[in-house]
Amino acid sequence: MKKRSVWIIVLLALFLIPIFSLAAQPTANLIIYDDALAANWQDWSWGTAVSFNTSTPVHTGSDAMSVTHTAAWTGLSLQSSTAYSTTDYDAVSFWIHGGTTGGHQLSLQLRDGSQAIVETAVAVTTTANI
Repeated sequence: MKKRSVWIIVLLALFLIPIFSLAAQPTANLIIYDDALAANWQDWSWGTAVSFNTSTPVHTGSDAMSVTHTAAWTGLSLQSSTAYSTTDYDAVSFWIHGGTTGGHQLSLQLRDGSQAIVETAVAVTTTANI
């Protein structure tokens, strides 16, 4: 009886592995900024001074984007004229230099073409000197 149970589990496992591997995989990386704002992307920020060619601090490459909020309730907003499906991607990654003090509270939101929030906002807290 034990041998039969083991074989059934092994057969089920072998049957299910191909099903799980058919799950949607990210198609590629969507680069929005890499030393310059990518084609089809625009700066729609409000109450914010944005520079796309800051030379320091830079994480990788030769330039960085710097963002200075000039009032309360402001935001960095980068929008594309091309529609993208969130099902094609499984993560968002970016680097933020937190300045000398860190602790800045930010919120990352993905929105669709009508400005409706696509995913729940993610809270981000910056770290000093990183």
